[in-house]
Amino acid sequence: MLRTIPVGLDRSRESRAAAEWAAREATLRDLPLRIVHIREPEPEPIAQTPLLGAETHQHRTERISREAAEGVSLRHPGVEVISEHLSGSPHDVLAEAVKGAELLVLGSRLPIVVGVDGSEPSLRAVDWAADEAALRGAQLRLVYASLWERYEGAAPATDLGKPSEQIMAEDIVRAAAQRARTRQADIRISTSVLPEEPEYALVREGRNAAALVLGTRGRSGLVEMLLGSVSLAVATHADCPVIVLRGSHDNQVRTATHGRVVVGIGETGTEPAALRFAVQEARLRDATLDAVRAWRCPAHETTDHPLLAGEPAWLHEQHAADVLEEALKEVPADVELRRRTIEGPARRVLLAASHEADLLVVGARRNPGHLGLQLGRVAHAALHHAACAVAVVPERG
Repeated sequence: MLRTIPVGLDRSRESRAAAEWAAREATLRDLPLRIVHIREPEPEPIAQTPLLGAETHQHRTERISREAAEGVSLRHPGVEVISEHLSGSPHDVLAEAVKGAELLVLGSRLPIVVGVDGSEPSLRAVDWAADEAALRGAQLRLVYASLWERYEGAAPATDLGKPSEQIMAEDIVRAAAQRARTRQADIRISTSVLPEEPEYALVREGRNAAALVLGTRGRSGLVEMLLGSVSLAVATHADCPVIVLRGSHDNQVRTATHGRVVVGIGETGTEPAALRFAVQEARLRDATLDAVRAWRCPAHETTDHPLLAGEPAWLHEQHAADVLEEALKEVPADVELRRRTIEGPARRVLLAASHEADLLVVGARRNPGHLGLQLGRVAHAALHHAACAVAVVPERG
């Protein structure tokens, strides 16, 4: 059976982005790219209904698939492209397509969710989220959550029949949506105003999101050097990556200036979700991926002792390099990768690296059934003190 890289294609931008990614993988692996356009069964009268001129639903479906395959062939001339039009349920078609495949590529339809409240940090989050949605070809979802009824009761504003904070919330979301459209004109945007605690609302939204984007602090008026309670709670409990914007004190997101994504690699090198997310972000941004492994000598082997200097330190550094190499062995060849082993506590090493990065990615191990803080000291320190945006990626363990 011919080994291929199959990719499911429909009319969405997400699937077209997936086809581009799959074409790059096919090039790296020297395998054919198999574009599978799925057409769910339709009654014959609908399938043959004219749309514009003589083109029918069926003809349009076939044309879109053909044009997509031709476009991929032009952009990736070294890739053999196999284009198929298959009818059936997506589940059944893709289950069959994966047989004999090297890997199956699908475009994610999950949105980028951003929490908004009108504060300057949340405006920066809207800018970042709009850029992230544009890079991924994903929908942007703006969410405002507040228990205004707790404070205002049921008495509505007399002119519109709504609580006054709900009116304000709708204005904030409307302005945020306009800001996002101004920044990224082509993204799709949805909005939601929810009468509930923001922590719970955003964690729930994260169950069906590619990522959550938050500002460091809301409208509390406290110094921004410290992390807001909402951002901390969401980063602790969300099921998806949470990106918290740091490193700026006005309402503007800076254009990426370093071209660098930093990811911390832990003691065992088993942070696959964080590493995968970092690889994806580096690819999307055409940035260098800095994989950092911190190492330390135990106190009784301190490197500044005249009788112990040299060999003990080398052994610990070599172990760190081995852990790093093992963790990075599956990173695709098209990612510009820099391996770094640095002596010192992980928190201090990663915070120093954040000064030369556009994004710092850290893992946070989730323990099912554990109700306490599930961030870990490194992620906690990064969220509070990093000089750039921080992505906390949940790891199941």
